[in-house]
Amino acid sequence: GKKQRYRYSELFGGSAAKKNAYPEKNTRKERLRYSLSTGGIFDNSGQYRVYKNLIKSDFTTNLIAGSDVNVLTLATHTTINNLHHLESLLERWQNPLSVAIFAHGEDVKFATALVYALSFFCPQIQALVDFHLVCLSGEIAIFPEQDHEHFAGLEDCASVFSRLETHKDKYKNYAINGNISYPNNLLRNVALGGTE
Repeated sequence: GKKQRYRYSELFGGSAAKKNAYPEKNTRKERLRYSLSTGGIFDNSGQYRVYKNLIKSDFTTNLIAGSDVNVLTLATHTTINNLHHLESLLERWQNPLSVAIFAHGEDVKFATALVYALSFFCPQIQALVDFHLVCLSGEIAIFPEQDHEHFAGLEDCASVFSRLETHKDKYKNYAINGNISYPNNLLRNVALGGTE
């Protein structure tokens, strides 16, 4: 109870965080709030809403514009129910990673919450992974500040991946609820665009 409330307040602020606050701002949270406040952008078809750089890695944040960096970045895409594979990918890939996530319905909020938790609790993700979110144009991602449900029990990186693992069986083979098609090309382009 008390420990969980403290961890939640670390994530989103609150009385426990104020008592034990660090002097600097939570730039990840501020970046996420800013990205969400833009409402995303519509793709060319108008069917999808794109939140580019929903979460930026330390690598991308510290990259100097116009600098010549010879680092290979992996661009990939997934749905939230397959995001748990990121853990094993990071064991094999030690360079920057750009991940475009497709979410629909309730999963938009879940995806927003869990990518923030990953960026908060997982040092390797903080260092190397940029997240982008794609949803249907009629759906809007919001900052899950008041949503305790998605964060209950999250205390470290392993617990976030465990939560993602339990979500993996919600849909099979991108057969997303309501006959929604998986936008392969858009997701690929969003992930690739995140490497520029």
